[in-house]
Amino acid sequence: MPEITVTGKLKRSRLRVARLVTFRDYLRERMKDQAFAKAWRAGEVEYQVGYLMIQARLARHVSQRELARRCGKARSTIARNERARNGPTVGTLAEFARALDATLQIRLLDRKTGKKLSEVAV
Repeated sequence: MPEITVTGKLKRSRLRVARLVTFRDYLRERMKDQAFAKAWRAGEVEYQVGYLMIQARLARHVSQRELARRCGKARSTIARNERARNGPTVGTLAEFARALDATLQIRLLDRKTGKKLSEVAV
């Protein structure tokens, strides 16, 4: 780590200059740890579902409060699901879809070929 010497009338000292680390660099380093990488990937699914919920709600021009009213849930429940605090169940996602006059589709695809293995719409 580089050092800088600071001189003044009364005191002479050395300061260490820390290298700035971007979040991307930090994450790349942390992903080398198997346990961290596994936990990150598990949380990533919930994050993506929450993001999908926000996108769908905004596409319909519906507030969290209005969506909560339509679903019969507290607004804080909608907010927690969107922030990936609580991973919503499939039943909750189906309620969410119905409240937005949408259809929830779940599809299982083969990872290698992309071929559809199974699909359900609720």
